[in-house]
Amino acid sequence: MRRTWMETTKELYGKPLPFKKADDPKTAREVARAYYEDVIHPQLSENLPGYEALPIEKKQELALAAYNAGYNHVIRKKGNFNRMYRETRKHVGKFRKLKGY
Repeated sequence: MRRTWMETTKELYGKPLPFKKADDPKTAREVARAYYEDVIHPQLSENLPGYEALPIEKKQELALAAYNAGYNHVIRKKGNFNRMYRETRKHVGKFRKLKGY
């Protein structure tokens, strides 16, 4: 299971990339997707009761919250956005506005 930027980029690109590469949208998207598939989704699926039955919009929000605050935080707060860090709520709120809900 990948856990860090360096581990993920090393596996994806054959060598760890410096953090400044996170400013490149294509690289950031590829690394985020790999991290979601290898870490966030499995952790939320296994440790957050009812996660698999949630609508896709809610799963996307929880994944974004886990990417922002860490999947353990989302699991400890049982997926309740009102109990998450203010910064995370704000981050997910921006996503909701972009998505129109």
